[in-house]
Amino acid sequence: MKTIVKAVLLFVVLWANAWAGGCGDPRAQNCNPGFYLNDLPSGQEQCLACPNGTVANGCTRGSNSCSACPAGEVPIGDHSSCAACPAGEVVNANHTACVACTAGEIANANHTSCSACPAGEVANSSHTSCSACPAGEVANSNQSACTVCPAGEVANPNHTSCSVCPAGQIANSSHTSCSVCPAGQIANSSHTSCSACPAGEIANSSHTSCSACPAGETANSNHTACVAQACEPWGTTCNSNSDCCSGTTCMNSTSNNTSKICCHSLAADGSCN
Repeated sequence: MKTIVKAVLLFVVLWANAWAGGCGDPRAQNCNPGFYLNDLPSGQEQCLACPNGTVANGCTRGSNSCSACPAGEVPIGDHSSCAACPAGEVVNANHTACVACTAGEIANANHTSCSACPAGEVANSSHTSCSACPAGEVANSNQSACTVCPAGEVANPNHTSCSVCPAGQIANSSHTSCSVCPAGQIANSSHTSCSACPAGEIANSSHTSCSACPAGETANSNHTACVAQACEPWGTTCNSNSDCCSGTTCMNSTSNNTSKICCHSLAADGSCN
């Protein structure tokens, strides 16, 4: 009797395993993972694939038995289970795959949407975080990289734009601030360097231009003010008329073959009067 009971029990176990196929129901046909069991009018059954973005273990009946993946997850492998998108990626519109965020954007924590970085910040290469641009740099138009401001320009505090230094000022090498040119110097047109005024000229107060001193005056050594010009008296050597005292002119005289002389006029013989 015990032998008969054991035989019957063994038969039942083997029969159940043969039909269940992992479904746990010997009356159900076992579809492949990612498919559901559909009843035909003829009474037969067929396995159909679950809609995009849904999963099934192959043991379910009817299309409404396929389960949608949670937000931020997509079906993987045989569509029997879902998995979260990798860092910096989000689920596409039909919930079939993960896609990377576009340049300058980062994925939210639940992998459902991408968002642009705040103004003046750029996204890292993995699209997981934003960071402010370094001093003197600004974010490019798609917020994917930082760029140094052009020569003579400085970055604004929120790293969104560069601006030219005010008249008479130049940008520092790090493009973070402008500074006024030293006394007696003016800024060049590109606001990159300062230069001293030419001899006999002084810089204006805004350090934008130089102007010649009035007749009888010359610029001081640092080109900040005009001072009375010391003149060369009659009969002394000179380089130009401005060197000679009033009433004399810097002339070539035969009495001095090596240089010019301050004269009232030249005599017929070429000597200095």
